[in-house]
Amino acid sequence: MVHTRINISYKPKSMKRLQAYFLLFVVFAVVSTLVWKFTPNSLHAFEKKEAIVDKVRLVIEHESGFEKHYTQIKYRSGMTVLQMMQQMQKHPQTTPFKVRGSGTLTFLYELDSIANQGAAKNWIYYVNAKRATEGIGTKTLRARDIVRWKFEAYE
Repeated sequence: MVHTRINISYKPKSMKRLQAYFLLFVVFAVVSTLVWKFTPNSLHAFEKKEAIVDKVRLVIEHESGFEKHYTQIKYRSGMTVLQMMQQMQKHPQTTPFKVRGSGTLTFLYELDSIANQGAAKNWIYYVNAKRATEGIGTKTLRARDIVRWKFEAYE
């Protein structure tokens, strides 16, 4: 009968090799993070560019509950509500509007082919859920403002 002896004990070849692999992993992680962060074509750089371009939003609310949303109107410093409405006209699904007057006396009297009704209902606009007290030719906006037009009775 032949007896074979099997040695099943584990001895690491070298702790230095394990430390070297760990150090190599850390260096790779740091270098790849730096390359990703500073490469202009990286996703990170693209996201930063998008964040720089500020936008304003326009919502047109009809009395039937139907709403139109314009979410990609580019904001410019000092932009008025009237300028925002004119910028909206460049959208492929534009909403027609008509105004009278100019500057501080600019008055919107028709929006989306629905004209103001005088004493009954009219187009009234809100900026960030507050009813505006200035005309559309003078009310300046800030980046990320939301302008909402409602066809309602003035109370």
